[in-house]
Amino acid sequence: MNCMKTIGLLLLVFLVSCGKKEEQTAQVDEPLQDVKLKKVPAFMELELAYQDTLDKWTEYKLLELEMQKFRKQKPTRLGLTVEELIRLEKELSQKPFPEKLNVPAVKARFIVLRTLLLETKNQIVEGETEETLNSSQVKIASAFNSLRKQLSEALRAKVYEDVLKKADSLNINEEFENFEELENLMDNQ
Repeated sequence: MNCMKTIGLLLLVFLVSCGKKEEQTAQVDEPLQDVKLKKVPAFMELELAYQDTLDKWTEYKLLELEMQKFRKQKPTRLGLTVEELIRLEKELSQKPFPEKLNVPAVKARFIVLRTLLLETKNQIVEGETEETLNSSQVKIASAFNSLRKQLSEALRAKVYEDVLKKADSLNINEEFENFEELENLMDNQ
């Protein structure tokens, strides 16, 4: 009988001590809910002529529209959007790039974007915190802005090449009469 009282007392102490640990755990979890999320940066605006060129590139336009959705998503709801972005980026990279944009610098920016998307997908599968997912969301938006900047620079470089080719065809070094035609050409670009 004495043995039964001892076992009962040990059981009671065990149950009481487990209850205290749960209260401590609950107190630790509450501050984690006060996590401040970083603001996802807006996408940079492109010059109208460059945006028109990109709008004609169907695969890029679809990726851009999905990125707009991604930017507005809550970090805890990124799963489907990230999957769709990975699919769209893969399709885009497998098709030929427009001639003006088929340069290594542009392709490198797409590789960076793909890498960050795959990393975020892995974080979602592993159940990372909202703060970690938000940080990845900010990195992806920044990478997309870098991509847009590189696309703009590539298009600008091609416009200058076209102007220089036209200038060569006018023999501008020998004939100053064609100066007005070159000036009009540059204004139209």
